[in-house]
Order: sequence, then structure tokens, then C-alpha cells
Amino acid sequence: NHIKHLFNYILSHNNNNSFTHHLKFICTYLNEQEMYHSLQQLQLFMNDFTNAAITSIKLFTLNRTTYLDLFEKRLNYLRNALECFQQGKIDTEQTMMKIQRYR
Repeated sequence: NHIKHLFNYILSHNNNNSFTHHLKFICTYLNEQEMYHSLQQLQLFMNDFTNAAITSIKLFTLNRTTYLDLFEKRLNYLRNALECFQQGKIDTEQTMMKIQRYR
């Protein structure tokens, strides 16, 4: 519940991207510590869908025991990765359209 309040605070006070630099360092730390669930939540909060997808793929392969385990219990991570990649594609297309409008 504290994280939710922190994210709301950042959203309301990040008008000049003052937190972005710090959030990227937190992402690096979470990745180094292999805290992938927390990392992915932060990446999604930052709308960093491509890296969130890569993190989801890491979660898919993390601590696997058998190929059956990957398929039966971890397939949702690959579905999540696909959704993140698709959202990243949509965001990129929207950004490209905005850039072309201003040219």
C-alpha cells in the first residue's frame, strides 16, 4: 500500500521528470538484485514496456525445473511479455505519428 502512495506522489510531482533519473537507478538496482517482480512493476509504472517484457521473459525462465514446468506454470509470463511488447509498439507508433505531425 505504501508503494501505491509513492507512485501517486511521483505522478503528481514529476512535472519536469525530476524523478526519472532516480527511477532508472532503482531499476538497475532491482535488476542486479534479481528482484524481477518489483522491477517489472516499476517498469510498467514508467511505461517502459519493452524492458518490462524482457523482465517478464526473465521471470519465465527463472528457477525452472522442467520444460513441463515452463509450459504449465509459467506460460503466463510469456503472455505478459507479448502484451508488453504490443503496448510498446502502440506507444512507438503513436509517438511517431506525433513527430510527423509537428514536422
